[in-house]
Amino acid sequence: MAANHPEVRVKILLGLLVATLVYAFFWATKSPPFPDNWKAAESDLPAGGFSLDSRHSGDFGIEFVPPGTPRMDVYRRMISTTDDEGNTENEPADYEPLGVYLGRGYFYDINDNLSLIAERAFEERKQPRLFHSIACSGGFWWNNYEVEGTDGKVDGGSTVIEHKADGEVFVDGPLLSNVSIKAEPGRRVLTFNMSKAELVFHKWGETINWGLSSYEIQRNRDEVHCDGPLLNDHFLTKTAEGFLTDGSRALVLGKVTRWESSVEGTTNLVRTANRLRLQQSGFDQQFRVD
Repeated sequence: MAANHPEVRVKILLGLLVATLVYAFFWATKSPPFPDNWKAAESDLPAGGFSLDSRHSGDFGIEFVPPGTPRMDVYRRMISTTDDEGNTENEPADYEPLGVYLGRGYFYDINDNLSLIAERAFEERKQPRLFHSIACSGGFWWNNYEVEGTDGKVDGGSTVIEHKADGEVFVDGPLLSNVSIKAEPGRRVLTFNMSKAELVFHKWGETINWGLSSYEIQRNRDEVHCDGPLLNDHFLTKTAEGFLTDGSRALVLGKVTRWESSVEGTTNLVRTANRLRLQQSGFDQQFRVD
């Protein structure tokens, strides 16, 4: 039969492979639909982050901000890659969920990004709830992990964050990428291996000095404007349904936060009793919060 001919079998296999790749691409880029129960009441879990710091919380502590949480970039670390022809491309570094909350909505994650958490930028929480561990499962196996906090110390695997007795938060990262963060009156000071950064609080907003760059942040009731170097300006606007920032929007509806990001794609973050479900393009992740 013709199907037994080697060339025919090869063509059939190639056709199946192409069809599989096309389907996988379609599935991976498809935006997840709204959950069926998106109109359900508010969850017991807070939006915008979880405290893992038994020594300090509120406006300065070790926290876990789940993937899919809406953020406005203030300083986004860029990663440069060069191909075989010498062409260089800059891509934004991934967000990391573990980091230090600096107050007024600012979050410094362990991947050296400084962002403004949308759900906390306009209304400070008086006292975030304290949790001891957050475990992630689902998706790809390398995305499964657990973060535990004990006595002011949070073990994130390759990075350990500790709140010292003198109030300093020390980030002990891989390959000597350490950061010391101190809360001083009216400011936060971050000391890296070779440089410093400073976040200064004013009545009208904040001033951020990050390396050789300076940012002025002005606030009003429903908008935050970040005036950075050159054309590096960002806006975060509070709306009736959620937030808008840099071509992206977040819809906060009951226990669901839908983040339609121009960079990260579309995600649903669903909060239940002690579970978070992150619905991303192509796969889901589950977070157990204890």
